[in-house]
Amino acid sequence: METNSNLIRRFRPLLVMIFMITNIFLVNFTSVVSAQSPTVNIQFPLDEAQHANATEWWYYSGLVVTQDERLYWVEYTIASLGLSPTQKIYVSQILFTDVRRKTSEHEVTMTAPTSFVAGGNQGANLSVPGPSGGPTWTMSVFNGRDSLKAQLSNNHYGFDLKLEDEAGIVLHNGGEFSYGPGGNSFYYSRPNMEPRGTITVGGQTKRVTGGQFWLDHQWGDFTQAPDATTFIGWDWFSTRFIDGSFLLVYRIRNAVTGQLINTFGTYVPQQRGKKNSLMKVVPLTASDLTLKVNSTWKSPVTNTEWPLDWTIKVHPRAGLPAMEFTTKPIVADSEVQLGQFPPYWEGPEVVTGKKNLFPTAGLTHLESTGYSFLPPVVG
Repeated sequence: METNSNLIRRFRPLLVMIFMITNIFLVNFTSVVSAQSPTVNIQFPLDEAQHANATEWWYYSGLVVTQDERLYWVEYTIASLGLSPTQKIYVSQILFTDVRRKTSEHEVTMTAPTSFVAGGNQGANLSVPGPSGGPTWTMSVFNGRDSLKAQLSNNHYGFDLKLEDEAGIVLHNGGEFSYGPGGNSFYYSRPNMEPRGTITVGGQTKRVTGGQFWLDHQWGDFTQAPDATTFIGWDWFSTRFIDGSFLLVYRIRNAVTGQLINTFGTYVPQQRGKKNSLMKVVPLTASDLTLKVNSTWKSPVTNTEWPLDWTIKVHPRAGLPAMEFTTKPIVADSEVQLGQFPPYWEGPEVVTGKKNLFPTAGLTHLESTGYSFLPPVVG
């Protein structure tokens, strides 16, 4: 196990951000490691490439520390939605959050690629035309060495990043889970990728000196609207703790009726992982988790009430520490509007609480969907 001093050096960018936002620096460095048991045959780098399934996305979110010690949160997604096995629409989004100023900007673009080829052994090399005739947005996903490049059409923010996997791969729920009537999805993550490169802020290029990114890759023949009485909504938390551990929580529901469909998660203890190897994890089921909404934020544009202030409890068992923590948004006004499509909310949140009775802290990226149908239950 790494010493406290080594951990602090390794996760300095995360420590800096938490210190600046919460002034909390106490952590618990004790973890219990359990084995990961794949239930499906996901192969690398073959399954980093595009698939012919109905739905697929590559989803990056993470902290960037720049040479002037400013802190930014960046999210970049390209989602591939199938009209047929060979016809796709790309829905792409970038989100920037300026932590010091507590402001955020995002942009979404929808495009149809001129050609679509699934498979191959060179990962995914994606490109979409930039909005309003701006520069092309690109994403290269291969073998834990990924490249991301995009900028907002107003030129306020942009990035040109290289990401290097520092820990390995996590298969969630053995690599596949269910959206209930919406279908099944294959699912893996790389939760600890180190960024290098530059970001652009207000026309000024800044060198990236640290940070940490989480990659999510999902694909399968699933849909959010399988019938007239169902819209699949979810609350998704990708939490990065200050002690080097990670926690995924995924709560899936029928947004029209409020009925819960599936709740699961993955605890990833702090460990010396290897690039492209499977990390040791503790899979979580609904009985391991309790989620409570403490308060909501109402969008002035769509009047949707979004649950942004949460308490999450993880109940202890063999290999799984007791955890209880709250999440609070850095910027509440981070709703993404898609015209005729239902809005969603996503952005970074500050995590504070306890793990095995010791104070802990961290950051999470929350994505919530479906609350334009039925408001959340508070308390």
